Amino acid sequence: MRQPSFAPPAEERLTHRDRVLREWLDNPDNMIPVHAVDDQVAWAGEPNWTELARRVYGRPGNVFARGSKARAEQRRPWGCEAARNTNRTIATDHGLNLRMLRAACYVFVAALTAMRDSEIH
Repeated sequence: MRQPSFAPPAEERLTHRDRVLREWLDNPDNMIPVHAVDDQVAWAGEPNWTELARRVYGRPGNVFARGSKARAEQRRPWGCEAARNTNRTIATDHGLNLRMLRAACYVFVAALTAMRDSEIH
C-alpha cells in the first residue's frame, strides 16, 4: 500500500502518552502541580514535571525530560499552557514527602536490624 505524500494531521501523529496527557490537561478539574518558590530546580510557578507525570500516568517518569526526545520537548509547552490558569495550579515543593520518609525509614530499619527485605515488609 502506498503512503500518502502529505504529512498526516498533528492529531494522528500523537502517541498514546500524548493523548492521555492532552485529555488530562483538558479536564479543568485536574490541578497542575507547580513549584511554590524559586529554587535551584525551577522558578516559582513553573510546572513540577515529576509530580505532573506521577499525576497523569500514575508513576514518575521522564516523559517531560529535557533533551531526551522530541516528544518530551513537545509536551512541556502543553503543561506550561495549562499552568497559566492560576485557578488550576497547586503549589508543590521538593521537601520531604511521604514516599521519601517511607524510604528513609526502610533504610534506617534495614541498617540497624540487619533484617532481610521480606522480614522488614
